Amino acid sequence: DIPYIQGGACEIYTAALNYYFNYNVKMMLGYSYVNNDRWADGKGKYDTYKDLPTGKAGIDFGMLQARIEIDF
Repeated sequence: DIPYIQGGACEIYTAALNYYFNYNVKMMLGYSYVNNDRWADGKGKYDTYKDLPTGKAGIDFGMLQARIEIDF
């Protein structure tokens, strides 16, 4: 038998900026918002057998990323 695969779905929205200090140095800054559905709670517990209200979603979070690139 193939076991039932539990999981959820998410939407990710991303915005990013690039700034060039000069020809060899670039800074990148980005923000991402992750919107998980009600079955992706991030705790490893997938209660798909429960009928949750429509407005009760999973854990949502945002990420801020930054990096500097130096080319030689």
